[in-house]
Amino acid sequence: CCELEEEARAMSRLWDVIVLTCRDEYTALAYEVQLKTRQQQGLISSETLLLTVADPASRVGSGGATLNALLVATEHLSSRAGYTAVTGDVLNPAGDHSAPRILIMHMGRDFPFDGCCRAFSSIPGIWNVNEGSHLALTSIMCHIDFLLCLLEQRVCVGSPRGVWVCSSDMMLFVGGQEQIGQDWSTFTGGVRAVAIPGPVDYALRHGVYKLDDTGEVCDIIFRGERSTVEKCALPDGNVPLVSGVVFMCPVTAERVLQLQRGPPLENCTYLGVDSGNTPLNVSLFFDMLLSLAKDVTRQAYEGGSRSGAYGRTNVQETGSQLQVDEGISDLIANASNKPDPTISDRQKARKVLWETLREPGTKMEAVVLHDLRYDYIDLRPVQHIERLKKLSGHENVQQGSKSIFKFSPRTHCYIKNGDKISEECVMISCLVNDSLTVKGSSCLTHCRIDYPTEVGSMCLINSVEFNETTCRGLSSPVVIPDGCCLVVFCLLKEKQPVHVTFGVNDILEANMENGTFMGEPWKLFFERTGISSVDLWRDGERQSLFSARLFPVVGTDECSTLLHALWLVGAVKGLQGQYSKWKASRRKSLLEILPHVDVEKEFTLRSMLFADVVVAIQRNALLKSQRLPWVAPFRAAARSGHGKKLLDMLDDVASRAENPGVRARALAGIADVLGAMAGDGTGLRSGPGANREWKSAYLCLEAKRFADGVRLLAAERLKWMGSSRELLRAARHYEGAAQILISQAVKTAEEFADLRKTTEMVPVGKWVVAEASARVDIAGCWTDTPPVTYEHGGSVLIAAIMIKGKRPIGARVRRIEEPMLRLCLLNAKTMQPDLVIECRQLSDLEDYSVPTAKGALLKAAFCCIKLVDVTSPVPLVEQLSWQYGGGFELQTWSDLPTGSGLGTSSILAGVVMAALLRSVGRNHDNDSLVHLVLVVEQMLTTGGGWQDQVGGLVGGFKLASSAPELPLKVVTEKLVMSKEVLEKFNRHFVVIYTGRTRLARNILQEVVRRWYGQLELIVSTAGKLVEYSKACSKALVEGDIEQVGQIMHMYWQAKKIMAHGSEPSVVAHFLAYLSPYIYGGTMAGAGGGGFMYVMMKEPDTGKEIVERIIRDTEEATGFEVYDASLDPTGLCVQVVD
Repeated sequence: CCELEEEARAMSRLWDVIVLTCRDEYTALAYEVQLKTRQQQGLISSETLLLTVADPASRVGSGGATLNALLVATEHLSSRAGYTAVTGDVLNPAGDHSAPRILIMHMGRDFPFDGCCRAFSSIPGIWNVNEGSHLALTSIMCHIDFLLCLLEQRVCVGSPRGVWVCSSDMMLFVGGQEQIGQDWSTFTGGVRAVAIPGPVDYALRHGVYKLDDTGEVCDIIFRGERSTVEKCALPDGNVPLVSGVVFMCPVTAERVLQLQRGPPLENCTYLGVDSGNTPLNVSLFFDMLLSLAKDVTRQAYEGGSRSGAYGRTNVQETGSQLQVDEGISDLIANASNKPDPTISDRQKARKVLWETLREPGTKMEAVVLHDLRYDYIDLRPVQHIERLKKLSGHENVQQGSKSIFKFSPRTHCYIKNGDKISEECVMISCLVNDSLTVKGSSCLTHCRIDYPTEVGSMCLINSVEFNETTCRGLSSPVVIPDGCCLVVFCLLKEKQPVHVTFGVNDILEANMENGTFMGEPWKLFFERTGISSVDLWRDGERQSLFSARLFPVVGTDECSTLLHALWLVGAVKGLQGQYSKWKASRRKSLLEILPHVDVEKEFTLRSMLFADVVVAIQRNALLKSQRLPWVAPFRAAARSGHGKKLLDMLDDVASRAENPGVRARALAGIADVLGAMAGDGTGLRSGPGANREWKSAYLCLEAKRFADGVRLLAAERLKWMGSSRELLRAARHYEGAAQILISQAVKTAEEFADLRKTTEMVPVGKWVVAEASARVDIAGCWTDTPPVTYEHGGSVLIAAIMIKGKRPIGARVRRIEEPMLRLCLLNAKTMQPDLVIECRQLSDLEDYSVPTAKGALLKAAFCCIKLVDVTSPVPLVEQLSWQYGGGFELQTWSDLPTGSGLGTSSILAGVVMAALLRSVGRNHDNDSLVHLVLVVEQMLTTGGGWQDQVGGLVGGFKLASSAPELPLKVVTEKLVMSKEVLEKFNRHFVVIYTGRTRLARNILQEVVRRWYGQLELIVSTAGKLVEYSKACSKALVEGDIEQVGQIMHMYWQAKKIMAHGSEPSVVAHFLAYLSPYIYGGTMAGAGGGGFMYVMMKEPDTGKEIVERIIRDTEEATGFEVYDASLDPTGLCVQVVD
């Protein structure tokens, strides 16, 4: 997965520093945790310096916040560079190539629809980079994630070094182009703003750039007259909107930094505030950058006739909306009862801005990105609903051929029954365990529904819990009326959350005379509820919905805050004395609530809900034998402190499930959770899992006492939770436990081994000799491997090949008079024993399940076909004497290198059992042997699939397959091919030994682990492997050698995806040298070493060409061309004297 991890981490390598400006120190700390979490997940480069900077005072404006953020970033960079004081040299060093890339993002104003603010408000999409072995990237997307991605992948691509500034008060939407980028070849320095095309009607309520023919900014117009805005039109009739994104070259950034060196602009920074100065409100666009507009004169700029006069706020109420101009103003100073900056200070500020930025000749240009669309995130609830709806249908954002983000109307939700939920509804991170009805285009985010609920159309519901406690006093079901906005906020120093309600078409800042509540005039609201204006506003206060003290912050046993909220919107009626209870409660307005939201708690609750949804989704899928991706969600939940929830759920599933495959999957899930809890850098996941402390649990599983086994596993697990290293070791033991259950699933194949027919035993002393060819997999390998083969279904194209004209794998057995087992491992060249093992008692056979034990495979074969029973109380001598009148001498050999990848061990198991069965007079066919070998492999605990034995025991070419079901049955279809095609194949096919021994065990563990995690790339690749096997079979029968070779090439690419690290570098280089001469090639089996084979373009030239390349390639030392030819017969068994 390394390539995928690198791809993920590259997404945020653009930035040396990311600065997030925040309202205060408390929120800065909370948002810092969120940014660092993204950095730990690989979404932001580990080399990026992350800073969350509190504004030095309330509402210093976007310009003031930018200046303060740039100052703090420069302080950190100066310190890192070894300076003892702040210096602009770090922003503009000797060469631009070494200047830092800085991104300043502004959090913006409080957000009444989400307690985590605009930037961290959730949107209906998830990260889709979930393949890496160290990344947890499946998580709910926030606005800031989408914005960062668009900046890095689209807007800022190819930009020079310098400072980018971006507002989070707007949403960008992207079209279908893979990469927008900009042409930076003509950029000579100064400032470049990003403009987004938009219609004139929209621009009348926002800012717009006036550009000349070269793209230089002539003016920045804020809510201009229609005639003025129309003069800014582009050729297509749209106008260039101010997007909130701007770039400053290092020279300009250093000049901006100079602004903080003295009054009055130092008042915008924490240094000025700490010096006792009065904060100054400065706009980035309509104060700072306006000074650079070509057509703006110094007199008009310093005189205050542009962007609002000093100390005045342009408040416009136009129809259904209200907007406030931002400039150097006294709005916030007055609101916070702080001294009002003098006119001279304001004039001096603009004078300094002009002289510092404009007079040196700084140029400002704008580039229009036509494939982006702009949407300002205002305070209209209906607009927020429409925005989420639009995003839910947004095209997936691509990086290369992969989707970075996936959007969907249902994002990370568990819904027990969604029959009554409108298809137009958008839901994000919701857990619905009770009946829920939703009408129309409503949006529900971060909600728990454990109480019957009906939601009307066009509603916005956020962070609400409907349960027996919160709904006390309410009828069933809870009814949310059409057009209702219901948002829950956690407040600092408050024990209970506050429920805030209003209408989605209400204008929060509209005066009472023109405003509404739930769409009805305040007068009608007062008549309906008995509330009066004196209940909501104090004398002298501006009377708006935003400032109305409507919302109780403390509920009682008789009346919850939810009941109060629903009463306000008319959702509950007939409650006696409700007005009196409401009036007696301690209440707050949105204006008082939003600055005191407990952001840290909001994030904590969302994290808990995310984990609970993961638990619910995975539990439901497992119990229904469904397979869903879990690597990334498990990792995200576990590393957020919710590992115990996952472990408890998986314990429960493993205890309750009837299907052995599901039980195995649950235990494998526990291994993944433990691995996630261990964290990165603690060692390799693969390793031994046979510590004696776990043996009692293993024995219960083997005895099919699953509930007891799971309980003992969990009890032992608690002892291994003390450190990351112990967690990793525990994960290995859970993989061992899962393997026991996989083994039980695979052993169901024994049902298809028919050994009922018998003949006479071969006389004592006569040898039964069995020999078989090696196998080569042409396409489809890994789909034969459990659990893939019985969960997905497998299909492999395989051939039996002789090496040097002989079948290289063999066994011979004879009955002997002495009641014992003599096992001889012969040297294939001398046919003399390299090792002789004598088994005279059952204890000599008990290590058959230890793959490294001497003669383990041979012992397992005896046990598999029940020639001996190691569990019987009857001694071995008596078993042999009673049933066979003596013992057996078994000799085996293989003329293939160790770790060849040609299926030696599995084929040998089949050969051994064929010889043994024939010696005792038990008839068998190849299908029976294929299934018995599966059982032997499980007895040996080596795992493995069925392609090896099918390939070596059945002659010629065959397409073998298994259905996605248990019991596991392998079906083999021999391909009917003409003699000419077979000869053609032999003339083009070349087998090469690499001289490198492979170890399939760890490769197999990794593939099984990734399959259980249902990584998207692995699942899709498994499907391709099946397709390749079928397509290659067709091409082979038709004699299309070129097509066969091309599929072999694609097959090898797919195998490398399934098993990362399966291609040694020397093999990759060797294949590259061969590429002009071959149609394609692949390594045998799992790869990693052993044999490889290629399909030559020219017949009869392969040996000569390959040997020449071996001689000419220093890396290819040890490589050797083997004489290989197709074996049409396969397994041969005969009796000899």
